[in-house]
Amino acid sequence: MGDMMFRCSRCKEWGNPPSTHLHKEEEIEGILEITDINRDRETRLSEDMQLEDGLIVYRYLLWESDLFLISSSQTMASKALCLCRDCLEYSLSFIPHYGDGAYCTSNDYLKNENPRILHSHGIDIRGMNFRVVMKVRDASNFKKVKKTAGVIRSTPIGENLYVNKLVFSDKESLKIICYQQWNGHSWEDVLLDDLKGVS
Repeated sequence: MGDMMFRCSRCKEWGNPPSTHLHKEEEIEGILEITDINRDRETRLSEDMQLEDGLIVYRYLLWESDLFLISSSQTMASKALCLCRDCLEYSLSFIPHYGDGAYCTSNDYLKNENPRILHSHGIDIRGMNFRVVMKVRDASNFKKVKKTAGVIRSTPIGENLYVNKLVFSDKESLKIICYQQWNGHSWEDVLLDDLKGVS
């Protein structure tokens, strides 16, 4: 979640080919206030969820083609940004980034959330009419980001990363349950074979 942004003098050289950046975990929280989280029951449930095996999570997507990419790889991925802690904290007021890893959310209600919750996820949900529903198989490969109402990311501990290159979640740590499309009111299951215009 989040996209490429300005990087400070400390981290602007990290992960630039041919040099990689060894990922380091930082404890970064969102900036939601308790009033934001308590505004809606669904929001509160997403914030309070326990990250454990069996948890249902969602990856929201812009394009049909992304469904096929996830189906092919049987995992999810996000771009690495290789930011230092100061730049991660700075990002929270703009396009939040909580550290490198593959991102998803436990928030099933995101299409109907208020703008503060959407900001905490760092995505423009208005155009995201596809999603992948997955079950966590190994919660030890993920981290829940507090004060975001649902943001979860994989933890690529020990991985050497390049800026703007994909970071994948462990293939065995998630199980794809189904693919869904937004019909303007609710989410409906879809079969990839039925989606047209994508080979």
